[in-house]
Amino acid sequence: MTSPLVVAVVLNWNLPEDTIRCVRSLLTGDYAALRVLIVDNGSSDDSLAIFARELPAISVLAMGMNRFYAGGNNAGIAEALRWDAEWVLVLNNDTVAAPDMLSRLVEAGIRCGAAAVAPLIYRLDAPDTVWDAGTVWPRWRPLPRRATPQASAYPVDLATGCALLLRRDALDRVGALDERYVMYYEDADLCLRLRQAGECVVVEPQARLWHAAGQSAALASVRSARQWAHYRLRFYRQHAPWPWRPVTLAAVTAHVLWRSLSAVCHGRRESARAYGQGCIDGWRDAPRARP
Repeated sequence: MTSPLVVAVVLNWNLPEDTIRCVRSLLTGDYAALRVLIVDNGSSDDSLAIFARELPAISVLAMGMNRFYAGGNNAGIAEALRWDAEWVLVLNNDTVAAPDMLSRLVEAGIRCGAAAVAPLIYRLDAPDTVWDAGTVWPRWRPLPRRATPQASAYPVDLATGCALLLRRDALDRVGALDERYVMYYEDADLCLRLRQAGECVVVEPQARLWHAAGQSAALASVRSARQWAHYRLRFYRQHAPWPWRPVTLAAVTAHVLWRSLSAVCHGRRESARAYGQGCIDGWRDAPRARP
């Protein structure tokens, strides 16, 4: 049987060395029906020239401006669908894939009838330490909790956009990332929309990925703090279930304000203000149905 075409979308913003390492880990893998697309999100360095020199056979979509995580990945997803991809792999550039990661993800997606499949993600600086195993959010809980890794593919409610294999027809049904999130929680929102549409999201623990957490966000930490707070509040205002919603929103608001207070105590006043302003933004940003 012919393997389905997978297009891997790798978003770059001023980290060309990380992107090259990520792409090369995919290219040395065992999945033949793969195309890779680098989306350059308006880098201000010489990323494009480096890609042309180091990865001349790889397609690069130059955005010309920073459309952030959701906008940049959506541009890549749209291009992948124009290439007739049956699956789209959204992959952070600060990752390294095991040689069999993609083949295991595709096999699990087909076997489980899943709309989205994530690998088990380890820390790059501590290769045996799990960084993310998915998240479950039973409706009777006010907040989600981390999933416990299993021996074989298991269902989750939320999976990180660090690495997420998405089925084409599911994207056609529910749409791609909601760009109103800009950065942070757009992956969680997509997973919940898939679940609400009756689709399945799974983690395949035999598919392994290593992640150098926070490389891109570290380039703009104060802005990242404000965006994280803003979209954390927005996500829970949109998705927290009743009757738990007041408890959930109180807990989330308290968590953001605790981050702000902690930043003050550590002398990071700009970050403290960013968390506080993000909290205000999150309460002002009224969630609405996705267009």
